[in-house]
Amino acid sequence: MDVNKYITVMIAAISLAMVGCSSNGSSGLSLPMLSGGSDKVANQYAQGMSDRIKYSFEQKYESWVEMPGKDPQQYNSRLNIRTMVLKRDVQSVESDGSAWINVTVESVEVTEDVNTTKTKNKSHYINNESEFKSDWKGQPQFVNKSYHIKVAPDSTVLEVAGLDKMGLNLKSPGEVGRLFTEGKIKKRHNRLVLSHYSPGEEKLIENPTPMIKANGIYVTSQKEKGAMGNVTLHLKGTPAYNVPKEFPPSPQPTNMFQSLIINAGSMNEMVYEGRATFNTESNKISDETLQIKSTILITEDGLTGQFGSSASKGEGSGGVMYAVAEIKTTFELLD
Repeated sequence: MDVNKYITVMIAAISLAMVGCSSNGSSGLSLPMLSGGSDKVANQYAQGMSDRIKYSFEQKYESWVEMPGKDPQQYNSRLNIRTMVLKRDVQSVESDGSAWINVTVESVEVTEDVNTTKTKNKSHYINNESEFKSDWKGQPQFVNKSYHIKVAPDSTVLEVAGLDKMGLNLKSPGEVGRLFTEGKIKKRHNRLVLSHYSPGEEKLIENPTPMIKANGIYVTSQKEKGAMGNVTLHLKGTPAYNVPKEFPPSPQPTNMFQSLIINAGSMNEMVYEGRATFNTESNKISDETLQIKSTILITEDGLTGQFGSSASKGEGSGGVMYAVAEIKTTFELLD
């Protein structure tokens, strides 16, 4: 078998998959809330409390081929960045400490940059008080529109309401509009480093993306005291392979690229790290960063297993395909 030929074919397939891959395909950070620990921290809400936040999500896929004696080739990438500024007003607080919050959109910006062997394309959406531009057709403006969320003290979003006022076609919201669907809103407002904080314990949580070749993630957390009432929360994860039978299965691939990764690749690196600053005087998260990275290698043996075993020993190009997926979310309390 000419492995170089198959690598070329699969790179072309990856190019097409990356062009058609939706930005919500591998961004599912819907991880379960952790409980326990001896020194828990939690948000405290008060009726009339108001603040402004900045949220950013960045997702990047890259793939390329390396062969002996040659420079890296057949490079493909897809970058998706979305940033929002939101105003939060606490409407009411319930006896369990959860709160209903009105969220008003102040600005939205979305950028998608696709660079593959088949396509080069960059699209942009921006909407703020002074500007509106969209390279995606049919996308409405969102500035000054509001929705409601019910949030637990650990920041888990329990309910979402008022989406009918966002001006969306919920059956087909589009590239930007899908950011204001219920699932995306829940993930955007959940501070995972806080909701997963459980010092002194190793917890098993669900695998957040098909690009991690594992059955789950083991996370540990620590707290570091700082000045002026601030503490830093740290979260770190490692891949889990042996999980209980009743544990939720890993996400299934949503496109050809992810199918190739799961079936033919082997993971040689995984990073799952989070950090958040919590103020013990205001009982609020002031900033948070969560980073996830997975590097997959697809060798000749992997491709042979997928496309046949006719290759004799020593035959082929010696090429290795690298596929890297990175997700980074940041949260900042503005005022």
